[in-house]
Amino acid sequence: MKMKISNIIFIILVFIVIAMPITFINKQPNKISERENRYLTNFPTVSITNLEFREQFNSWLNDNIGFRDSLLDIRTTIMLNALNIVTSDRVYRGKDGWWYYTLDENLKIATGEYTLTTDILEEILQNHLKIRDKLLKKGIEYIIILPTSKVSIYPEYLGFGNGKITTTPVDVVADYLETHSDLKIIRLKQTLINAKDKGQVYFKSDTHWTYYGANIAYQKIISDMNLWGLCDTKSISVKYEEGTYKGEFSQMLGNSNAIAAEATTYSVISNPSAIKDNQTQRYGDIMRILENRGHQLPWYYYINKKLSKSPSVMLFGDSMAGSWNFTESLAENFSEFLYIWSYDIYEELVDYVKPNVVIYEMTERFLNSFPQKNIQFLAQPLEDYNAKIISYNIVEDNLIVEVKNTSNSIWSNKENIKCCLLFNDGQDWGIRALIEKNTKIAPGEIVEFIFNGISQLNYNTAEIQMCHEGICYFGEKAKIGVQENNEYDAEIISTTCPLEVNHTDTYNFDITVKNTGISAWKSTDNIKLCIWQDYTDWGYRILIPDDIKVNPGEEYTFTLEDFVLPQAAQTTLEFQMLIEGIQYFGEKKPVHIIAK
Repeated sequence: MKMKISNIIFIILVFIVIAMPITFINKQPNKISERENRYLTNFPTVSITNLEFREQFNSWLNDNIGFRDSLLDIRTTIMLNALNIVTSDRVYRGKDGWWYYTLDENLKIATGEYTLTTDILEEILQNHLKIRDKLLKKGIEYIIILPTSKVSIYPEYLGFGNGKITTTPVDVVADYLETHSDLKIIRLKQTLINAKDKGQVYFKSDTHWTYYGANIAYQKIISDMNLWGLCDTKSISVKYEEGTYKGEFSQMLGNSNAIAAEATTYSVISNPSAIKDNQTQRYGDIMRILENRGHQLPWYYYINKKLSKSPSVMLFGDSMAGSWNFTESLAENFSEFLYIWSYDIYEELVDYVKPNVVIYEMTERFLNSFPQKNIQFLAQPLEDYNAKIISYNIVEDNLIVEVKNTSNSIWSNKENIKCCLLFNDGQDWGIRALIEKNTKIAPGEIVEFIFNGISQLNYNTAEIQMCHEGICYFGEKAKIGVQENNEYDAEIISTTCPLEVNHTDTYNFDITVKNTGISAWKSTDNIKLCIWQDYTDWGYRILIPDDIKVNPGEEYTFTLEDFVLPQAAQTTLEFQMLIEGIQYFGEKKPVHIIAK
């Protein structure tokens, strides 16, 4: 019996549909997914010693299969529109086109279940007082700004509860601070509620306020600062232009077009006098201080020469303050304005800039986390420091360390006494083991620290030492697994990395490395170039070709292809050789890349 031509065509089409995703699978290593702002999984090492090859292969296939983004878009569209299923646990679908963020107890703000005990309120108060008092000793005023969550302003679109505006954590915190202190608090909630009848103050498709909402908040801030004598100019007027805005929730759902762009207005500052990120020596000094901090989030610096005799202001806060012409507007009222996206106040930066006012801004859903912020800024030295490393032992992926308190001071988690791992002649990457909460280590007592999941550590350069976070390292050091020869060593000769890039462009650049050890480098020995991003090894590698052997004294140039800087304002890449799964070796060279 002959098969019908239509059946043959159908079989061929089915075969094509199945084969095309495999045919167009991504073969480029170290490729960045702009959708997810991460590197896609590289093809795993094929080796009889790689017992996790199957799981690694599945991860690679899922990440790199052809038409992956299109398939994700189709899935999201079907789930959302046909089945009314939200494809992300980060987003909640409200009524009438309103969407809400779900993490960080955000929805619990509306239900009254947000975690905010009396103990937490007291910690918030005491920490703000300590910050205020420390800044006052430097001659600096301190102001606290409390933006609200969208659920506090627009509960009527949630689809649960009574939809009425009620007391929320931002009210509770402000009431507690004002009742128990003379701290300067700028309340924004009622101001935004009053303004919502005249315009939309938060985006429907985003967790942030609109340009109109941000401007309403800005006017309130300047008004209060004038009352306190900390500002000598009135808030500026802005014009509004019609436009559309596509919020962050679409991207969280896995499809940039999942939620249609909403109509909005954009504020426009006519003839601004403040100059942003002026390339002065002062700007360069600020940038270096932030780089030394490892700061990767946005920051903006403004100089307003027309107001040279007005106060200068530094603002530490989050994304609510970082966009929507919020910093641009504030900069119009002060001689100098510096915005840092950080909940930790950087004392060395404060001491360099010497502002007249420090503003601390924290949005509502993060309020109960404030006691864990500013640890270094608030740390006070102990009376005495000393410690002795009793023992250390590596058990599978865990490093277990016993340390004796040989000082005359008590150690505790509250005092931020920690055990540190230091690398490359004392370089601190922030790896810590902590004392358990509510535990005190008296002089003469021994405490056990456990570092979990450290199989990738380069033991040949690692050291253990105690530290008082933000104050000092102290006590005896112990080296882990000291290498007895220089069989493997390397020097980074040069890189062609661009120092400035555009987000929309891709770049190829070379890294030339010299073999300064006594053994040759070959792919069969799993010797590769590791690319650290923002001080973390995410598994990005450039391989030595199978037919290449790099002998001692020789140089080899690795090429990183199609580098894309995602939406971050800047990133730091570091290059170092390694034997996969065994050790890093040789020089590590950083390159700081910023977006134009």
